[in-house]
Amino acid sequence: MLRTRSGPIVAAQLDLVHRYRRRLINRTLDLNLGSCVLHGDAAAFVANAIMYFDTARYDLYAWCVMPNHAHVVFSCDSRHALDRVLHSWKSYTANRVNELLYRSGTLWREDYFDTSVRDTKQLQQTIAYVLANPEKAGLKEWPYRASYPERIARVIA
Repeated sequence: MLRTRSGPIVAAQLDLVHRYRRRLINRTLDLNLGSCVLHGDAAAFVANAIMYFDTARYDLYAWCVMPNHAHVVFSCDSRHALDRVLHSWKSYTANRVNELLYRSGTLWREDYFDTSVRDTKQLQQTIAYVLANPEKAGLKEWPYRASYPERIARVIA
């Protein structure tokens, strides 16, 4: 149990800290700080990797490849765990993007930020956030994003 000087940290406090941390990270990413190598062919390659096993290992609802990160809203099928799907994307794209850009080193952070979507409203808000991310970051007519309205409609119905 986590404790502070005034006593144990309750679940609500911990949830608040996690939400604040996530908001701070998202704001930082939206400023396009850090290594922004995902443009042109590199971004297209990551987008294609995300779409490659769509309907075979997972169902995509929306995704967006930004210059320094990616968002993907999807559900895994029962045979493919979240961590394995993400490892597959990150490992494959890191090697190929580094090759493509004549660079080496880390492309993705080791960890990832996942969110369990609990209801229809949260799903709609999450998809809207992902699709609006490029404009929020000042990227006009950003082509590296997609949504799947027919699937979203089936899930929401």
